[in-house]
Amino acid sequence: MALLRKIIKISLATIIYYSGFLAIYSFFCRIISPQRNLVILMYHRVLDNKDKKKAEAQPGMCVTKEFFNQQMKFLSKHYNLLSLEKLSEILENKLPIPRKSAVVTFDDGWQDNYLYAYPILNKFNVPASIFLSTDLIKTNKLPIFIEVSLLLGESDLWPQKAINIFKRILRENNLSQSVKGLEEHNFSLDNRDSYSFMVKMMMLGDKFINIVANEMKKESGLDIEKWDNTRWMLNWDEINEMSKYGIDFGSHGLSHDLLINLNNDQIRHELIESKKIIEKNIGKPVYLFSYPNGDYNAEIKKMVQEAGYSCATAVRGDHTSKKHLDRYALKRVSINEGGSLSPTGRFSKAIFACLLERIF
Repeated sequence: MALLRKIIKISLATIIYYSGFLAIYSFFCRIISPQRNLVILMYHRVLDNKDKKKAEAQPGMCVTKEFFNQQMKFLSKHYNLLSLEKLSEILENKLPIPRKSAVVTFDDGWQDNYLYAYPILNKFNVPASIFLSTDLIKTNKLPIFIEVSLLLGESDLWPQKAINIFKRILRENNLSQSVKGLEEHNFSLDNRDSYSFMVKMMMLGDKFINIVANEMKKESGLDIEKWDNTRWMLNWDEINEMSKYGIDFGSHGLSHDLLINLNNDQIRHELIESKKIIEKNIGKPVYLFSYPNGDYNAEIKKMVQEAGYSCATAVRGDHTSKKHLDRYALKRVSINEGGSLSPTGRFSKAIFACLLERIF
């Protein structure tokens, strides 16, 4: 069934793209809503080509450098590429957004942004913004739900071993009955849907997610000491090099904690201190913010503005039918390994174009 859906999707995308219908549709959409001139892409990680399995198993997180190269090539040819700082200026001054504009952003500040994404961005002269969680740089300790996501790409954990571990933890702690949405029979789809698996994982809370993570490490046969000592995030030398050559940096908070789960004093601390740390280390003012997990509310938006940021990115964000976009709730399109692939595993310009134009 999953393969059939992919075949239908690529067939529709091919017809829409190569028939010229997509260009006509997009043209009229931009007349009706000028905000449709803008698409903001959200990336996290860019992996080496040999890590294709990891890219496919980590839900919503990764692309390989082969496909990132294809995507940046397509963007540079077909879109007007803006930095997020430039877009913020345009929105602040209520100027028209240039036709077919695209902005590239990265959340978290992974080391592979420097190793694999940065050379490709330079190759195609693509401006980009990277949002840093400063505590992750300092401690190299990942939030536990992100660590579980990484583990899904290791060894042969995904899908069956990971799901069996999850089910065992549910049974041993009677969580199927006490946490709504975690009934065991709901796991039938997870064998082919790692995103659904992670959504259910996050229902457990940190205590039980840690238990699952530890069991996954044991089952994977990983060198746990090596895993725990791996540097996952950018360091300040890498950040400074990229900053000198056209990459903008913004804040993703201190800890990557979800701001909606914090009190107002904690939120202000996350916003203000992370901004100070980045500014001190790169020697430039920081005006960009990205909400961890894309979650925010009206009060948090107000505090972001008061902390001195000029714009903030989310996931769902502001609706493009409005006359003026809310620059503190900018909607982004999430890009991952499967988002632009044909059923044969090759890059599809048609699917990628339809994704950028919000057809899919």
